[in-house]
Amino acid sequence: ARFLKPHLLAALDAVPPAHPLAAQARAVVEAWDGNAFADAVTSTTLNAGEVIFATWLSRTIQNTFADELGAQLGEASTNALLHSIDFALTGQSGVPPSRDYFNGASAHAVMSNSFDQVVAAIAAAQGANPAAWTAPRGSIVFAHPIVGVVGSVPNSNRATYAQIVVLDKHGISGENIFTLGQSGFIQFVPPGGFALDPHFRDLLPLYRNFQYKPMRLYKDDRLKQ
Repeated sequence: ARFLKPHLLAALDAVPPAHPLAAQARAVVEAWDGNAFADAVTSTTLNAGEVIFATWLSRTIQNTFADELGAQLGEASTNALLHSIDFALTGQSGVPPSRDYFNGASAHAVMSNSFDQVVAAIAAAQGANPAAWTAPRGSIVFAHPIVGVVGSVPNSNRATYAQIVVLDKHGISGENIFTLGQSGFIQFVPPGGFALDPHFRDLLPLYRNFQYKPMRLYKDDRLKQ
């Protein structure tokens, strides 16, 4: 959104979409802060701006690359679209495309027409108030090939491991977090069962809430001195 939202808004100004709800949907996207959901911990649904923008992005990638890529359309990336738009509008791009993926059409027209299609599709499914358009947030599910699902957290764009290390005049300190727990050990329980180590997923509540645990940097605290 940081790079493509300005292109979308410019396209809607240059080639006004025809759908009667397009102006309202545009206002929702323009006011949208770029966050997928209101609260990283508690939200269960997506922001309307995220729903409209993400659906438009998928449709624009399809309308731009489907005729060239066919069954390989999944290979098309947001970066490829961005470079194609930049080149079509300015004649310059950090990675110039090998061909005109817009097939002689205006990039603004393709983006605006895609927006029209998306507004029509979402309105048909969710009604005439773009500010209320939403979708389930979904989940990140952690599944083990032997024991199956061992945990889940609400979907978000985050790493499976994160750490913060602070070096200051008082010494070195740190904290970290990873998805499940301190141990990945699974005990076989005859005749055909399994038991998870008590620490297999003891960090999941912290990870779910974007919290960290202290990270010990010294086996012997005397080494801090």
